[in-house]
Amino acid sequence: MWGNIAMKPHTILFLIIFLFIFSACEDTPVDADGLYFVKGKVVYKNAGVSQVPVSLSNETSKFLTTTDGNGYFILEDVPVGTYILTVQKAIDDQSFVENNIEVTVSGNTELDALLLPDPVVLYHPDIVTISAVELRWSSSMVQNFMEYKIYRHHSSALDETTGTLIHIATSRNDTTYTDTGLEEFGGLGRNATWYYRIYIMNQYGRLGGSNILQITTPEWENEDNFTVSYTLERDIQFTSQHGTVAGIDHDGENFWVVYLNEQGGYHDPNKVTIEKQNFYSGKSLKLFEYEEQYAFPSGLAYDGSSLWLNNYGSGQDISTLRKINTDTGEVELSYTLPYGIQDIAFDGNTLLLSYYYDRVERFNQENGAILNEYFSPFGSGANFGITSRNKEIWVTSKSSRYIAILNDQGEHIGVASNDILEDWNGYSSRLHLSSFEDKIILVKESRIYILHVDEDLH
Repeated sequence: MWGNIAMKPHTILFLIIFLFIFSACEDTPVDADGLYFVKGKVVYKNAGVSQVPVSLSNETSKFLTTTDGNGYFILEDVPVGTYILTVQKAIDDQSFVENNIEVTVSGNTELDALLLPDPVVLYHPDIVTISAVELRWSSSMVQNFMEYKIYRHHSSALDETTGTLIHIATSRNDTTYTDTGLEEFGGLGRNATWYYRIYIMNQYGRLGGSNILQITTPEWENEDNFTVSYTLERDIQFTSQHGTVAGIDHDGENFWVVYLNEQGGYHDPNKVTIEKQNFYSGKSLKLFEYEEQYAFPSGLAYDGSSLWLNNYGSGQDISTLRKINTDTGEVELSYTLPYGIQDIAFDGNTLLLSYYYDRVERFNQENGAILNEYFSPFGSGANFGITSRNKEIWVTSKSSRYIAILNDQGEHIGVASNDILEDWNGYSSRLHLSSFEDKIILVKESRIYILHVDEDLH
């Protein structure tokens, strides 16, 4: 119809501009309300993945959907603005993968395929001790990698809010870390269960979380090197008629036992009784009584001719060792030590001192010198009873169901177990030890147990 109409040049230019604008409006229609769609496809392991949650959010708005059977999604009625789009897929081993990208919406927006990365695998460690866990994991291959974050928690309900952040690594090739249980992170501890997880981050947030790794620390630092193991079977047990037993030893024929009877208030002196008793009948053979101001007996040892009594100063981190004549009860020698001693024993040559803190000491009772100092396998703030048997040092703790066995060089070489320590509350009770022949005497408050020592054969 236009064939016979002559058009001027400026008319042709006008028509070209009009057709261009009309065409543009048809390709990108303007929403009268300023709302648009954002659509795309989520891909994992080279295939579209279904039922993946998709979110698009900023400070004022949030839009949610899930992918269809082929991995496609669409979010509709999205206002103009800048958003973070997040897609996440859960994996069967409790790990998950994410992709977070920034999206600017100024019209209808179709995104390139959103690729989900492979999850990072947290492997079971080769080294787990009471002081170290050696973690290792697979390297993340995502292009926009920023850092690894390692979290630890005492429960499997572990995420970034419940767990403790213990390490950040900014290189994708940095795939090992040794958790030494620093005090600032709560420590590791013996026979303790911990859970670990690694999060992979980019500049917009997480790229995924690893599987949750569960580990349990051993009871002892060097238990693979133990050479002895004992089981203690009950022979005799009875309750003291004088109340709390504060120390006990055996002179080869009879018991020597020390008792505490608190009298009145804090400023009243306490009554301390040392009694010699017949081993079989419990008949009292000898009795010494003392009054102690602000001090409590805690440990008794027989050195072949004399008794040694330890008094632990109340409210003071000091102890006093006294040598006592077994005929008269007179104090013949005294040493004051600037530490809290919980129990004492005699090994045939010297006294052994069990400190409340983290060590056992060998003490020369002739001149008051410390001959040797050994590290306690129980750690700080745990020692209680101590005795010596066949060149072995036996030590109890408020924190363990075992008795630890050290050799005469202080090396931890094994353990002894019994049902008494399996079910007692060490935080409200005290333990004292003694030994003779193939017996161990174990005191728990006012209860005295005579235990037969059986060596476990492996």
